[in-house]
Amino acid sequence: MKIQPILFLIAFLSVGQTVKAIDWYSEGDTLYNWANGGLNIRAEYTKSANVLGIIPYGEPVVVVSMDHLSGSTKRQ
Repeated sequence: MKIQPILFLIAFLSVGQTVKAIDWYSEGDTLYNWANGGLNIRAEYTKSANVLGIIPYGEPVVVVSMDHLSGSTKRQ
């Protein structure tokens, strides 16, 4: 049957298709929030920290410091 190879191809192409955020940026770069529910700004770098505010969907954010980030997020 011809349907089976087509279904296999669709399944194969669908696996591993994820949306990836930018993996490097520099101080002064403007990024945009694409989180549908808004982006929580927290007091600390943990999910359990108090939420200080929310950046709405589509709002620009300027990178002001890279000091706390690991080498994997810095431009090589």
